[in-house]
Amino acid sequence: MNGITTRCVSFVQGGKDPLQRVNYAFGLVLGVDEFVDEQRYFLEKEHQHNRGLHGYGSVSGLLVGVAANGQDVEVQVERGIGVDQYGRVFVVRTTQCASLLSWLDDHELGPGDHTIYVVARYAECETGLAPIAGQPCSTSDQLMAASRLQDIFEIDLVLEPPAHAARDAVINLGEFLSRLRADATAADLGDLGTAARLVDLIGPLVITETPAAFRTRIDQAVEALTGMPGARIIPVQPLAVEDLLDDIFTYWVTTVRPALDPDLIDPAAPENAGAPPPPAEILLARIDLTLPAGQALTPDDVVVDNSVRPYLLHTQLIQELFDVPDVAGGGGAAPAKALAEWATIADVGPRGLALWLHIGQDVNLVPNENTRLFRIRADGSLEQITVELAEEVARRNQAGRYYRLRTFVNLDNGDFLLMRFDTGQIDAGGATLTDFIAGAAFTYPNYLAGQEQLFAFHV
Repeated sequence: MNGITTRCVSFVQGGKDPLQRVNYAFGLVLGVDEFVDEQRYFLEKEHQHNRGLHGYGSVSGLLVGVAANGQDVEVQVERGIGVDQYGRVFVVRTTQCASLLSWLDDHELGPGDHTIYVVARYAECETGLAPIAGQPCSTSDQLMAASRLQDIFEIDLVLEPPAHAARDAVINLGEFLSRLRADATAADLGDLGTAARLVDLIGPLVITETPAAFRTRIDQAVEALTGMPGARIIPVQPLAVEDLLDDIFTYWVTTVRPALDPDLIDPAAPENAGAPPPPAEILLARIDLTLPAGQALTPDDVVVDNSVRPYLLHTQLIQELFDVPDVAGGGGAAPAKALAEWATIADVGPRGLALWLHIGQDVNLVPNENTRLFRIRADGSLEQITVELAEEVARRNQAGRYYRLRTFVNLDNGDFLLMRFDTGQIDAGGATLTDFIAGAAFTYPNYLAGQEQLFAFHV
């Protein structure tokens, strides 16, 4: 669709090491090679930065559609910006059009249902012919040379979509990470963070499966890991979350990413000798059409799906996504709430605790059911402690509710204790404690809204 037939010559396709830059010194004779090396160095740095730290996909625009043009149907790609799989930025400054009927004729596709794909990639072309010094008897072609290399693009219609292994891998890693939940009652996951375990979950041979197939794989893995049919969440002890994520991300950057195509260091390098290089193009759209027999093709016979493309979100948007609080309402992000203390715990002998809840509502605490006490062992695991719980009703006031706890084991000096309140199961003034917190002008710092759990700690 670019209307240019001259083959492009790229600085980054030369045989020299692109990481060599010119070391300027007085007296150094500068020739063509030095200037080419200078540009090649900075281009390669930019492309490495893009593919290594950002990824690839549509950045802005590039919407694909179809429209009638007389008796023809045109595929149109609107102006926009993209980054191809090699990390090269391309800019489409005006709407591009291609004859769908001509393309179908060229590929000898007859009546019936067909699927084609729109792809785009970066390209370069020589332009700006200028006279150069030549040798005697040189032809006119030898006395002219392109004085510029122009950044352009190539947009094609193809029958098979390009592989997007790196994008699928990122989607699948996100799926795996979304299954992890901090849970004070979680069992020890043992060696889950080791390479020997992770290879079967997010290893290079499985991470590039289609997202649907990978989701099924992870569903089965979670069921096996938890021993619960239908389980979809992997509970992780709160003190183990950071170490587990460190293990996962280390395995990702050291083992998984280096195995993905295109290679981050040399993207054009084929996987095997004699094989073609990995594709650089990115998918823009899928086009499904029904070619009528003996009738003209119309835009109504063509369906364009732009949602199949990889996209690349800009940093400012990602920054705002991280700022969204857990609780949102009214069609937008909720303002930050003030923090309030939930509970105070004090020692009352080796088997007793005093509990003061900072809430002016009656709450139905049921010990060992919706209210549980745990001792945090030295290895981070949790030991549930059976308790009796009794409210001192006479002390009720607007500042809180007061309870006495009796344990059935001795509590030693220095024990780390955790109390968990299941807010979805606790009634607070006619509503669940979850609903009470959601409607309050404040929130509690140790409240996990997604899990409907509130924690208090004591030593």
